[in-house]
Amino acid sequence: MIELKSPTIEVMIRIRVLYKVIEELVKAFYSEANLETIRKGIFERQYFEKLFIYFLNKAGNKVGEVIIMIDWDKHRIATNTGNGGTFDIDTNKSINEQISELFPKIITYIQSIKQHLGVQKTEIWYGWRDEIYYDKNKLKEARHYCGFEPENKSVAPRWETLEAKKIIAEFIPGTLNELGLKITHFK
Repeated sequence: MIELKSPTIEVMIRIRVLYKVIEELVKAFYSEANLETIRKGIFERQYFEKLFIYFLNKAGNKVGEVIIMIDWDKHRIATNTGNGGTFDIDTNKSINEQISELFPKIITYIQSIKQHLGVQKTEIWYGWRDEIYYDKNKLKEARHYCGFEPENKSVAPRWETLEAKKIIAEFIPGTLNELGLKITHFK
């Protein structure tokens, strides 16, 4: 039996915490993203392994990107251990702030980078888990369930050709180590 310490504390299963952190990050980086697709592809069915958020310039080329990565093997192991299955979450605070104090700083950093690089448009792309992507029937079912067209004929944006160096930063929160965040952008 789980005892709640106060009415403001809610005990969440690990997958829900993972999903809520990703949802908050996506909203912060790309407020127009379809959160229903993210809920279906991560929380309900665990189809997605990566989410790519591309920052595009006026020409439609990438000047920056955020990749949110999920290691489902680590997630499964953490869920099956006695100490990694649940989190006490204060529903009055942002989950990002509770999982890692660094996330709000990352969000502010991305906002300044978008302004500095003259980002005109943001897009989100989804990376399937290998067992989904390489199985034609599973991919068809997953695409349908998440609300995508039967086939993806779109071409991912290419990096802008600039003389500037690219900066790469990677983050893995300690208490939610199945989640990775990689940020790449021009200096």
